[in-house]
Amino acid sequence: MSLTPLTGRIVGEKLLRYMQVAGFMQVTAIYDADSLFGRTGWTTKKEMLARYGLELIGEYSVHVNTQHLSTLLEKIEANRPQAIIAWLAGPPAIAFGKA
Repeated sequence: MSLTPLTGRIVGEKLLRYMQVAGFMQVTAIYDADSLFGRTGWTTKKEMLARYGLELIGEYSVHVNTQHLSTLLEKIEANRPQAIIAWLAGPPAIAFGKA
């Protein structure tokens, strides 16, 4: 038996559908601008927001070597989003989890 991972598009659709059902209508996004995964993944999700009735109130890019997000998260908190979409991998994902 062979398993293949879900595509970013499928994961993104499930995430956005969850946000819609949960009532999270105003969202902010953080993505890794240095990686193809981060850029294309976020672009795909951004194109789907309206379909799920979600409003983007903040969009931030980080670099692949970003290890601290506290200052950025303070900015995000000031906008008071109902949810944060963190389309990250590697050091930025670890920094986000720690913060």
